[in-house]
Amino acid sequence: MLLGIFSLTIGQAIAAFSPNDVVASMLNPIFTTMMTLFCGVTIPYPQMPLFWRRWMYYMSPYTYYIEGVITNDLHGKPIRCRSYDFFVFNPPGGQSCGQFAGSWLQSANGYLDNEGATGSCNYCPYRNGDEYYSALNWSFVHRWRNFCILIGFTAFNIGFTVFMTRMYKVDKR
Repeated sequence: MLLGIFSLTIGQAIAAFSPNDVVASMLNPIFTTMMTLFCGVTIPYPQMPLFWRRWMYYMSPYTYYIEGVITNDLHGKPIRCRSYDFFVFNPPGGQSCGQFAGSWLQSANGYLDNEGATGSCNYCPYRNGDEYYSALNWSFVHRWRNFCILIGFTAFNIGFTVFMTRMYKVDKR
């Protein structure tokens, strides 16, 4: 619901500083595209160019919405890879998958599906949802912070709309 209210207020804010509805309808997709591109889903945070990662990632309200929703839904949920999701490797001769990768798995994310096998080891990179979204620079403890930040963006849009309407749209006497 809050994302819907935010979306309405960003549209009203853009309309408030636009000279007419045609210009507002041309500017709205530019703002929406920038927020969508740099929220961490289209381009994951670690793969984002440094210039954009340093500022645009944090300026996108969608970043806070999506992080809050995804971390809330996936927190603590076990992940079971399907057969086509596994990374398959072969251990050196005479070793089982567990013997070869066991010490590494103690410090890494994921799990081995067939620790006793001596060939075609199936490695899944995530044990639970927390391991998945931590790679995206997201944290479950940020969910209420993100909610409040989104409220702040919405309040800014409302304030900006009122200010711009009074400055430019109301007849001066």
